[in-house]
Amino acid sequence: MLLIGTTLVAAMNVSAAAHRTSANANQRQQAYRLAQVLMAEVMSQPAVGTDGSNATGGARLGNFDHIEDYDGFNESPPRDALHNPLASASWRWGVTLGSRAPETIDARSLDAGMRTVLVFVELPDGSRVRLRALRSGSSRLERQHKVVSQEIVQVPIEIVLGDGSVLYAAPSVRAKRPPAGSDPTVGVR
Repeated sequence: MLLIGTTLVAAMNVSAAAHRTSANANQRQQAYRLAQVLMAEVMSQPAVGTDGSNATGGARLGNFDHIEDYDGFNESPPRDALHNPLASASWRWGVTLGSRAPETIDARSLDAGMRTVLVFVELPDGSRVRLRALRSGSSRLERQHKVVSQEIVQVPIEIVLGDGSVLYAAPSVRAKRPPAGSDPTVGVR
């Protein structure tokens, strides 16, 4: 009886530890996806805009018109550009911009005007997921984006957990039909 009791307690401890590890891995994966969403939003903005304000407390869609607006951005809970929540109130995300030092090539200094972009997502336990990127700080290097398809579908995903909390996944964007002049069989296996 003692042997069976000891074995059951050990098995329950192993099961609980495995569940905690799985939950932590899922939270870190969600935090990484949120960081990717915010990084994509920042990187899609032009280098220069109409003002230098980063008004918070409302939708970023109309207020943030260039990357400088994101410097110092900090929000809890994380919300999409239209101010819809993406995670619970115990999560936080933010952006910090910095300047990259000029490069030295063959004893010559070259200042490409690059900006460093740091995006972080802070989990409820205080740990952080960070993404870093380089971005042009000059509008001279901006490229105009081309629209290849006018039919875009966004699919929002809402996940209700057993404890009643709700998680939101970033929408995925896909074209309903291939762009004109492209071969729809390329990449199909």
